[in-house]
Amino acid sequence: YLSAVDRDVYKINTLGNFHVTYNGNDITGALNKSLKVWELFKYLLTFRNELILPEKIIEALWPEADYVDPKRTLRALVFRLRKALRQEENGDSESLIVSSRGCYKFVPNGCCIIDVVFFDKLFRNACRISGENPDKAIDMFKQAILMYKGEYLSETYGFNWLIPPRNYYRNMF
Repeated sequence: YLSAVDRDVYKINTLGNFHVTYNGNDITGALNKSLKVWELFKYLLTFRNELILPEKIIEALWPEADYVDPKRTLRALVFRLRKALRQEENGDSESLIVSSRGCYKFVPNGCCIIDVVFFDKLFRNACRISGENPDKAIDMFKQAILMYKGEYLSETYGFNWLIPPRNYYRNMF
């Protein structure tokens, strides 16, 4: 999965240390001080392709925060996230973070290479062919093992929503 052309592609590593690049340029480091923006991105990435209510996002990420206008606060963070993703980009980052019917979702749109998507696909395909082609399945399992660099979003702690995906990928590994 890492051999894909870097041009016009986001590479998102979540197994082990979280890291995002676009066109080979590090976006994660550029926004290192924007913790809430990255927490939002990680949450939307974890639940990609799901429409999520703003209240659910706020409650999952910052339950102790007492925002006067939580929806407005979230809109501002989404704006900052879109801006960060557009930083190195040619203008379509709005399509990555979609707003629909008052909800938000992350839509990879084929412009994102997400390590866990390939990890999951390798594992499932290896399981599927293991009976008929064990040698190929073993190679696929080995590739998946090499991809697993550590727990899902390992540097992110304190969020209950991370427990199921971490267990899911750890069990595969």
